[in-house]
Amino acid sequence: MSNNQVIKNASWIIAGKIVQSLIGLVISMLTARYLGPSNYGTINYAAAIVSFMLPILRLGIDAILVREIIDNSKKEGEIVGSAIMLNLVSSFLCIIGILAFASIVNRGDTETIIVCGLYSIQLVFQSFELLRFWFQAKLLSKYTTVASLIAYIIVSLYRIYLLATKKAYTGLHYHIPSRI
Repeated sequence: MSNNQVIKNASWIIAGKIVQSLIGLVISMLTARYLGPSNYGTINYAAAIVSFMLPILRLGIDAILVREIIDNSKKEGEIVGSAIMLNLVSSFLCIIGILAFASIVNRGDTETIIVCGLYSIQLVFQSFELLRFWFQAKLLSKYTTVASLIAYIIVSLYRIYLLATKKAYTGLHYHIPSRI
């Protein structure tokens, strides 16, 4: 491993994060403008709860996974597979915890509980994020960064489409016209 390879690998990771952050900022501004304070606040509330659970989901595996893959290259499949399985189990437990927390704190507010539950589903997909560390250990972050950016751009374009066509979330409360 040369220093040049390490620098290139790190550059890809950093560049990907910067581009995702900029796209995320634009999407957040458009979403906030469309949804208004109440609905956007509900989504941010769910996002905050899920973000709080991410360290619990990770189980501290991120910090040691790359090192273990490098040190035990013959068992890298077993190491990555075990880490993903642990994270999958952890993700389902975190989703249950989020739903329990939201149900207790927001008793009677079905809309917020549903939004928290739907938002927490992303934790299952976060479990597969560990595959990225295998690519980092092999100094191949270019591929995961490009794939992540393509996926992020596609999802962002879909979110813009939903906002532009007014099909985005506007609350679960529907106005039922009363009879005159």
